[in-house]
Amino acid sequence: SRKPPLILFFSDHGFRYYKKETDRKYQFYNMASVYFRGDTTFKLPDSTSNVNFVRRVFNKAFEQNLPMRKDTFYYIRRFD
Repeated sequence: SRKPPLILFFSDHGFRYYKKETDRKYQFYNMASVYFRGDTTFKLPDSTSNVNFVRRVFNKAFEQNLPMRKDTFYYIRRFD
């Protein structure tokens, strides 16, 4: 292909079923990976949420100018 590939991998939330009480922050840890062939300069801040992950990638890969949104996380409690 004349166009370099773009490979994205990311999850929607972290692991949530711990056997003991655990700090809630771990429930928001995501797996995220981006591969731009031939480009090693693209870096994502650790605090990037999924809403801005896609925006940052699209801005880089497709030369867009999408504005960043506030990185916000919502915790939904389970009631068993």
